[in-house]
Amino acid sequence: MAKDSSLEEAVAALRREFAAALPERLAALRSALDGVRRSVTRETLQAFHLPAHALSGTAGSYGAHELAPHVARLAMLGRRWLDARAAPPAELDEAGHELDGLGAAIERFRQRV
Repeated sequence: MAKDSSLEEAVAALRREFAAALPERLAALRSALDGVRRSVTRETLQAFHLPAHALSGTAGSYGAHELAPHVARLAMLGRRWLDARAAPPAELDEAGHELDGLGAAIERFRQRV
């Protein structure tokens, strides 16, 4: 029983650490989106796609299910832009709205953990 309790405490500590880093990750995604808005290059597109994809992969692992729809959509947009080497204005706006939704989801997750 003590091992289970220690494991649960360790997982909870990791979840809190992940939650504490989320505002910085959100800020990095916003900055990356601004970079794409300024100049659509392979580098700016990767700077957006890679952290979105990484966050999409880790959110579920930490039980941050409220983040999943937002980060999945952001990662999909980033992949689409990379493949097309273009970022249509309407999709850039959509990404901005998804980032707003992600910000609210992050706050809900942080309150929960």
